[in-house]
Amino acid sequence: MDRPISIPDWMSALAQSPLSEALKAAYVREILSFLKYCKESHLAATVGTAQRFLGWRETQCRGPSREALRWFYREGRKARAGPGSQDGGAEKGVEPHLALRDFRGD
Repeated sequence: MDRPISIPDWMSALAQSPLSEALKAAYVREILSFLKYCKESHLAATVGTAQRFLGWRETQCRGPSREALRWFYREGRKARAGPGSQDGGAEKGVEPHLALRDFRGD
């Protein structure tokens, strides 16, 4: 299933990650580009949307788009799963936040 992914505090999670500062900056740029694409296209941030975005984005630049969105998706799954969960984020009955909330950094 192509479930929406949401991490309202993704910038904080990225800042605390062990990635280099240069890679963090590149990931911020790529994730913001993806979330802007979602907002302008009126689409949820899903795997399918990310695949369509990457199809376009990778023709435009050589940045780490794919790696950044993989990080975003993995972190979103962790956030949805919660501590001690075994389902990898497949919570039933939980409505994810809109991609716009992620974009604004609320």
